[in-house]
Amino acid sequence: MTYILALILVTTSAFAQDDLAAQARHRLASPNLTEKAWGVRLAAGLRLPGFDELLIAELRANQNLRAAKMDGPEYAYIQALLDALIERETAVPAEIIEPYRSRWPTEAVILLARTKDSTPTLVAMQAEYMDDIRWLAISNILLERRAGNLFERMLDGLPATHHFFVTARAKPLGVPGGVPGGTGGITTEAPKRSFPAGFPAIALYRLTLAGDWGAVLIADGPQKVHYRRVIVPAGGTVDWPDNSRASYPTARFEYRLEYLARLTGRTLTDVRSIFQAETIIRWRDSASLARQIENRMDEQASALRRFAAEAELHGANPLRIEILPTLTDLRPAQPAPLPQPKPREVILDPHSPPAAPAAPRTNTNPPK
Repeated sequence: MTYILALILVTTSAFAQDDLAAQARHRLASPNLTEKAWGVRLAAGLRLPGFDELLIAELRANQNLRAAKMDGPEYAYIQALLDALIERETAVPAEIIEPYRSRWPTEAVILLARTKDSTPTLVAMQAEYMDDIRWLAISNILLERRAGNLFERMLDGLPATHHFFVTARAKPLGVPGGVPGGTGGITTEAPKRSFPAGFPAIALYRLTLAGDWGAVLIADGPQKVHYRRVIVPAGGTVDWPDNSRASYPTARFEYRLEYLARLTGRTLTDVRSIFQAETIIRWRDSASLARQIENRMDEQASALRRFAAEAELHGANPLRIEILPTLTDLRPAQPAPLPQPKPREVILDPHSPPAAPAAPRTNTNPPK
């Protein structure tokens, strides 16, 4: 009896699924975008089998809608398709996502993270202007995949700094720290988002550094980036702050140091000491000061070359890094301003052998 009852339930469920699948296909075939969106929602919400290919085909066939007015019917339909594909955890070919990545960059990043052929697209996106959190998400995916030349891209154009402090004391009372990164956030009233009347509930996607409840990790990295699904109810609205204006406490410079540390197996402290050097020099005379500045910048240049050589640069062309020095005069009596040291360009050639390590130095001169 129990077996017969179970068989009846399974058969009934199968018939119900077949009926729902037929409804979803019928609505997706409609010329009306509202009907089509309901077909997409039905396929996504019930996880009906066999719909991944159909949803991908719809995304391919509707590329002409990618310039649609924000939150209008055409936009809402594309959003419904992207939402369904993310919800169903579908692997969408990168070529299908490519046309939509400018208008739907967050959804594109989420889908590209699941697609193995997407690395070239992600590399191209990483080089474009974008807010920090989306850049972090893309960089995390490329780091996880150990994408070729990621080390060179993190290193290329990254400035190094060297802060010199001149003091009259053997042991100065205190030296200011390095240049802090980041700026405060911009607070604005959040705009509202809604979709046209008649459309089903459709989710929007937001990236976040907070991995709290409801957030889904995109890819691991020095700064973990998650996405959050925010449902716009049928006929309703949601608050939607402009994510592109978000500002985070750490500057892009610091992020790149973190990736370089991961890629080379070094600590962040070690990498920072190479790219953000500080030297305390006790004042004697101008000639001694100039000589010590040159020596320390020589040492930093050698450290940068060793760092690049040990990481095995794979690019064909040399990279150029500029050391940007600053000088702060901490002497109580300052008869004349000290000349500021000049920037130094360092060539990192993948074909050159690493420079020999310099002899260790102390940060201060011994007292006279």
